[in-house]
Amino acid sequence: MIEDGDYFLNDNREAGAFELSFVDDVVATLHYTLDIETMEIEFAYCEIEETLMAAHHCRELLRLATDAVARQGLTVAVTCPVALRVTDGLSA
Repeated sequence: MIEDGDYFLNDNREAGAFELSFVDDVVATLHYTLDIETMEIEFAYCEIEETLMAAHHCRELLRLATDAVARQGLTVAVTCPVALRVTDGLSA
């Protein structure tokens, strides 16, 4: 679990998803597949509540999830088209 300002990231391993909460409401979910043998996590697809802040929520979700994965020593493979656009923007 990670808190960053008004954001809270929960790693729901049972569901295979990172869940981003903003002011106590889940606003975005990033589904993943974890390969224990290769120590790689694949960001497969995102679900984001359609609001005026959706793009910002998506960036925060990807930033916090990528940080959480890095702290666990895992590598990231991104196949979700939305996540690809956001992660490209994060590395720029």
